[in-house]
Amino acid sequence: MTTKAYAIGCLTALLVLLGLAAAFNRVIDPFWYYGDVNLTGINAARTEFAHYERHIKPVILARRRPQAVIFGNSYTEIGLDPLHPAFTDGGQLAGYNFAMAGSDWGMVYCNVLYALKHTDLRRAVIGIQPGPLPPVKCSGRSEFSGAVSAAELLLSGDALTASWRTLTRQHKGPSHTAEGRFFSKRERLDRVESGWRREMIYQITRYGYKSKRCWTDPAKAVAAVAGLQPDWSEPATNLNRKGLDALLRELGRRGVEVRLLVYPVHAQGMELRIACGESLRRWQDLQQIARAAEAVPQTAGGSVELWDFQGMAEPMVERIRNNETRIWQDVGHYNVEMGNTMLDVVFGPGDRGPPLGADVFGARLTGSNLADRFREFYHNRKVFLAAQPWFHQDLATLLTDLAKGMK
Repeated sequence: MTTKAYAIGCLTALLVLLGLAAAFNRVIDPFWYYGDVNLTGINAARTEFAHYERHIKPVILARRRPQAVIFGNSYTEIGLDPLHPAFTDGGQLAGYNFAMAGSDWGMVYCNVLYALKHTDLRRAVIGIQPGPLPPVKCSGRSEFSGAVSAAELLLSGDALTASWRTLTRQHKGPSHTAEGRFFSKRERLDRVESGWRREMIYQITRYGYKSKRCWTDPAKAVAAVAGLQPDWSEPATNLNRKGLDALLRELGRRGVEVRLLVYPVHAQGMELRIACGESLRRWQDLQQIARAAEAVPQTAGGSVELWDFQGMAEPMVERIRNNETRIWQDVGHYNVEMGNTMLDVVFGPGDRGPPLGADVFGARLTGSNLADRFREFYHNRKVFLAAQPWFHQDLATLLTDLAKGMK
C-alpha cells in the first residue's frame, strides 16, 4: 500500500467515525436541543441534561424563543411548570423554565438580560429572596455564553459521553422535562425525611450564628418566640436594589408582564429563621422591593407585581412524614403541585390583593399594604400555633434530635 493510499484510507476511516459519532449524537440528542427523536428505551429519558444545564439551556432558549419564561434557582426550577395553563394563557404563549440550580441574584439578573436579548419575552416569573439586589456585570461572569456550536453538540467528547450514558441509563428516568423543569431526585417520598433533616441542619448553620440560643438549643429558641408579634418599623437603611430597579425598568420598557416571586419556605424553616432573629428584616426588605416594582412605568402589556406565599396556610404547614408528604421535598423545595397552585394564584383573574384578617396562600405585596400584611402574618401565625400544638411539637422533636447530632 502506498503512502498516499494509506493516508486516504486513514482519512476516510476518520471521516466515517466522525459521521457515525455525529449521527449517534444527533439521534440520541442528550441535551434536548433538537427534540424531534424520542424513543422509549433509547433516549426518551434525558438523564444527563442536569450536568450541562448552564451550558445548554441558553442555547435551547435562543433556539426556541419562548414568550413565557421562568427564572430563579432550584426552587423555581423544580416547582414551577412552564407549560401550566395559567402561565401560558392556555398554551397561547410558548413556555420555558430557565431557572438553574444554585443560581444567586447575579445569575438570575444575567439570565433575564440574556432572555431579553434572545427571545420574544412577554411574560416572566422571577424568583427572588429578600436581601441586596445590586447591579451585576454579566460579561465574563456567567458560566455560559450561549455559543455552543453544532459541532460541539454533534462531535464533542462531552456530547458523545452524554449520549452513551443516556442510552445506557434509561432506567434512571429524565433529569428534566423538554421545557427545562428539573425532576429532583428528592421527589422520592421515602427520602423526604432524610433530605429534610439535612436541609434543616443547613438552616441552623446559616442562621444560628445570629443568636447563641438558636445555635446551641434551637428547640428552646423556637419555643421562646411562639407568641412573638413584633412591632412594625420602617427600614432604617435603604436596600441596595439598583440592579433590580434597572432590570425592572428594562422589562417594563419592553412591555413584559413580570411577577416577582419571593421564594417560600415551609413554616418549620420560617419558625427557625424567626427564632434566629429574622422577624423584621425580611419584611423591611420586601417593602423596598415592593416599592421598586411599583416605580416601574406601566407600558402596553407590561406590569410588575411582587408576590409572597409565606404564612400558615395549609400548603405551608404540611406534616413531614415519609410516604405521606406530598407538597414539600425539603424545607425550601416544593413539588410542582404546589407550584401550579402558586401560578394559578399569581395569574388568576380579578383583584388579587391579600384579604387582610385571614391567612391566605399567596398575597400581592405593595409598598402601602406590606406593613399590614406583616402584622397579619404574625397574628395568624400566633393563632395557628395556639390551635395546632402538634406543629411545634414536631419541630421541637426534630430540632432536639438534630442538635444532639451536631454536638
